[in-house]
Amino acid sequence: DLIWQELSLKDLKILSIGYQVEKGAYSADAIDAMFKEEEVKKVPYRTSYDVVDALKKNIISYGLLPLENSIIGNITHNYDLLLENKLTIEREVVIPIHHTLIAHKEAKLDHIRVIYSHPAAISQCEVFLRKLTEVEIFPTYDTAGSAKMIAAKELKDTAAIASKEAAELYELKILKENIEDYPNNQTRFVLLSHEPMQMEFEQFIPYKTTAVFDTLDQPGMLYECLGIFEKYKINLSQLSSRPHKTEPWKYHFFIDFDGHATDDNIINAFEEIRGKTHDHLPSLESSF
Repeated sequence: DLIWQELSLKDLKILSIGYQVEKGAYSADAIDAMFKEEEVKKVPYRTSYDVVDALKKNIISYGLLPLENSIIGNITHNYDLLLENKLTIEREVVIPIHHTLIAHKEAKLDHIRVIYSHPAAISQCEVFLRKLTEVEIFPTYDTAGSAKMIAAKELKDTAAIASKEAAELYELKILKENIEDYPNNQTRFVLLSHEPMQMEFEQFIPYKTTAVFDTLDQPGMLYECLGIFEKYKINLSQLSSRPHKTEPWKYHFFIDFDGHATDDNIINAFEEIRGKTHDHLPSLESSF
């Protein structure tokens, strides 16, 4: 179970959580799963960039963004936002994602000629969509936003890939359920803060730590860094790279691993890694 610390993080009675896209989006479900017992205010924004901007201006308490999907992998532009804005990951939640094809109440599946949805949702439903040979597919900024547009314009030859909740919210008809390529489709969402914070260690809580670093431009440097994690028996759960925006063909390396950043073996491991990275010790952000 997810455990949330007392609101010593922010002295607020009701937290405001900014998330990308319209009401009825999967991000709203992730907020509900993360804050099961708490009252929070959900604040929708059109893009993830808008969420981060509101976070930096202290308009919202936290931001929530998808970071990884079990079918398509990392949401790369959100990784870039983490790094460029020096955001801190406070918590994460993984929720199942079941896509639904929805349309106007008078629409019929064999009359659909256009489908709108977020690019990630489209990618997760490729097998189903390939069967629709006479349908044009267009990416939009949001799954629920696509549903909202169909309802507002009363489009009868157009469908959206979105959630059941979006169909109910915008009074649309479900044409086909569970159209994702794999039934175990899941997305990992993270709760973000603009403040440099560190979760206090509490025994028996399973922590995960995220770090980002650049290796020296020498043969075998990444291999040597990864070998240090094996030496200290640190379990890596994710490794990915993102290109530098200003130095072509150089990369940032993101890693997730089990344990808290203040664990002795993790501290010792990163002290040893220090000499193999550019400028400074990798940044560490523990969450649970």
